[in-house]
Amino acid sequence: MYANELSGIIPASIGNLTKLQVLKLQINALIGAIPPEIGNCKSLVQLVLYANYLNGKLPESIGKLSNLELLDVFANSLSGLPPKSMAQMKKLGEYI
Repeated sequence: MYANELSGIIPASIGNLTKLQVLKLQINALIGAIPPEIGNCKSLVQLVLYANYLNGKLPESIGKLSNLELLDVFANSLSGLPPKSMAQMKKLGEYI
């Protein structure tokens, strides 16, 4: 769903997609924070959110994504350091 002029927030209901493996929402107009419910998407292997208008910090729950290999949040307005929970992400090979 990248480059489709999607706008608004990422809804908390994203956490219901527990079998989702790839989520690519780059180059859209998404705003607000990444919802903590993203941590429920434990099957995610790729999470690509670059080039949106997301702000706030990466949620602590991101560390629950133990299968995640790629996390790309470049070109947003995120602040702060990556959460300590990311140390649990043993498969994460690329964090941008």
